[in-house]
Amino acid sequence: MQFYTRVNAILKPGSRCWILGGPRIVYYLEKSEFKRELRQFRGKVSEYIGADVDTAVLGNRRRTECLDNERRASIGDGEVDVVICDWVLEHIVDVGSFKNEVHRVLKQGAFCARVRRIR
Repeated sequence: MQFYTRVNAILKPGSRCWILGGPRIVYYLEKSEFKRELRQFRGKVSEYIGADVDTAVLGNRRRTECLDNERRASIGDGEVDVVICDWVLEHIVDVGSFKNEVHRVLKQGAFCARVRRIR
C-alpha cells in the first residue's frame, strides 16, 4: 500500500505514465476497494501505458494503451513523465539495456520501482 500511495502522490492529471510488467491478477483478487483504487491510474493521468514481455498485456482494458515487448519501442524519447515498475526489477537480465530504455523514454520525471521479496 505504501508504494502505491507514494506513486499516487506524484501523479498529475496531465502526466503520461508507463507501467512495466507487474502483478496482473493481484488487482482482481484484492478485496479492498481502496487498495484497488490506489493501483488504478486510468483517469488520474492523461495516458497510462502498459508494457510487458507477456502478450497478455495487450488485453488489459484498465490501461489506455498496451504494448508487448516488440512494440514498446514506439514510445519516443522523453515522452513519459512517470515510469512504474512493480515486481519487475528482479526479472531484468540486461540491467544496462533496461536502464538505458527507462532513461530514453523518461522526461525529467520519476522512476518508481518496487521489488518483490523472494523468500
